[in-house]
Amino acid sequence: MSDPAFPLVRELSFKYGLKVFNISHDNPQDNNRIFYMSFPNGYPVCKVWAYKDSSGVQFNYRSPYYQKERGRDSADRETLHSLKLSTLMGTIKKNKVIPTMELATAQAKRMWDTAISQRLGTLGNDSKDIYGVTPEIVHALVRSYLGESPSSPNYILDRDICKKLLDKYERADKIKQEKEELVKSAYHNPFYVIGADSNHDLLVAKVKRVIVDEPNSNRRSFDYEFVKDFKRVKSLEEFPEVLPITVMFKASTEGNWQDVFGGFIPRVDNYFADLEVSTISHAYPTPFNFAWMLIPCSQT
Repeated sequence: MSDPAFPLVRELSFKYGLKVFNISHDNPQDNNRIFYMSFPNGYPVCKVWAYKDSSGVQFNYRSPYYQKERGRDSADRETLHSLKLSTLMGTIKKNKVIPTMELATAQAKRMWDTAISQRLGTLGNDSKDIYGVTPEIVHALVRSYLGESPSSPNYILDRDICKKLLDKYERADKIKQEKEELVKSAYHNPFYVIGADSNHDLLVAKVKRVIVDEPNSNRRSFDYEFVKDFKRVKSLEEFPEVLPITVMFKASTEGNWQDVFGGFIPRVDNYFADLEVSTISHAYPTPFNFAWMLIPCSQT
């Protein structure tokens, strides 16, 4: 039986190059299907469906990357409806509803940043706070630096505290240097990211983190350059370079987690030091949200 959503699927494929990557039969409105569509590289974009009622065929487009200003709830704000296919396609074009790859992957990149930060956190704290240092000690240090006597009836320079503070700061400098070296070797060089969705499909890419200077700011931010674009697969047979490490990971962690996606990625935020891989999953995976694993190429 021909599905009423086919014309919408065909138009999205023809005009935007979207591809169907999964078909669901759990449309609550009738027995027609929901079509999940992605970029050609497999990264998810939207889901579409249609159903017939007394008014005709209702076409529906829903995506987490677009929201209307008004709606009953988040699901309604993310969904566009129309009885005319041409009207729906016109709305999609006018409002630039189809996301860029940069917008679609923004959340994933933030999750990769979090995973890297968590790994760096295992090296220790590199902040230079002044907890435990009283204003009196700071006052005495300033007096000493300016060539004045650091001691007075009210301000006494405690050299033991100063020595502990110096040791703390030098240790922080050492940790900071270790973190910079780790990031440079593990993540500024190409590394693998593997995402698993609720259907246990895998998205595999090779990326590297690059520094982006922000104009008119002293801050530096990061982005990810794709060395190899995403590819959607059911297994890692096409990626023999990462297969051994994922098999070892599965063997060493099997039974430890209640929720595992893609056969080996647990829904947990953690750094596994023995294998030097990180996992990150902010929420329960869906067709649009993933449980991620980061694998430095030194481990492949």
